[in-house]
Amino acid sequence: MDREFDAATMSIGFIGAGKMAQALTRGFLASRIASKEGIIASAPTSQSISAIKEYGIHVTCNNQETVQDSRVVVVAVKPNVVSTVLREVSPVVTKEHLFVSIAAGVKIRSIEEVRRHVTQQEAFLCSTS
Repeated sequence: MDREFDAATMSIGFIGAGKMAQALTRGFLASRIASKEGIIASAPTSQSISAIKEYGIHVTCNNQETVQDSRVVVVAVKPNVVSTVLREVSPVVTKEHLFVSIAAGVKIRSIEEVRRHVTQQEAFLCSTS
């Protein structure tokens, strides 16, 4: 499956707005992989998203909005909430979404569960260790 990405149209969503999401956002902006307008992050409370908001990206407390507004979805939450978050967003996942998990210790099976209803889609696992 060939996919071409263009920084002008790249849309990246972070489910979770902690230190890893902030570091990736900083890197994407510095390297011009994506623009501020092309990045969205969600977290459960406005207090959780205050630090990442400083990068000028769109922020929300709605994980489904993050998925709907993104082509690449980075799961950047604590491992114990990955399954809950993926179940929450599953109704808005399409075959056009690429999910990347940076949650430590999470098995690819967890990502595949949310993708089950989408045909011919692969899941990839990225590890930070």
